[in-house]
Amino acid sequence: MAIPFESANGQNYRKGRGTTKKPSLIIIHVMQGTFDGTRSWFKNSKAKVSAHYLVSKKGDLLQMVADSDTAWHCRNANQKSIGIEHEGYVENASDFTDEMLKASAQVVKQVAKAHGIPIDRSHLKGHNEMPGNDHFDPGQHWPWDKYIALCKS
Repeated sequence: MAIPFESANGQNYRKGRGTTKKPSLIIIHVMQGTFDGTRSWFKNSKAKVSAHYLVSKKGDLLQMVADSDTAWHCRNANQKSIGIEHEGYVENASDFTDEMLKASAQVVKQVAKAHGIPIDRSHLKGHNEMPGNDHFDPGQHWPWDKYIALCKS
C-alpha cells in the first residue's frame, strides 16, 4: 500500500535513528485536533514535534517522517518507535471511526512487517503508557481490542 508522503519541517525531527537502527515499538497518539491542523503544525518549524504517520477520521493517510528517521512524538521512546497520530479528541469516542481504525491498522501491518515488530500490546503502545511522558492519549475510548484484531487480520 502506497501512503502519500509530505515531509514535516526538518526542524521537527532528526535524520536517522542514532544507535537504534530500526524501530521496535509503534506508539498510538490522538491529535487533539484535526488532520489538516496537525499536518500544518508539523510543517511549521516552531512546532518541534512530529509523527511518522497521520490518519484522518475518513481513513486518509499521510506519512510525514520516514520510518528511517526519528520523529519527535514520545520523548524517551522516539529513537525506538514509529508514531501514528489519529484525528480527533480523546474524550470523544465517536472520533475513532471504522474508516480510521481500518486505515491505521493497514499502517501498523505495513510498519510491523517492514521492521519485524510483533503486533501485540507489548509492541503497540499508547502515548500515555510510555515512561517519561505526561500525555493522556489515546485515552479511555481507544478501542484496543478491536484495533489489535484489525491489525492482525
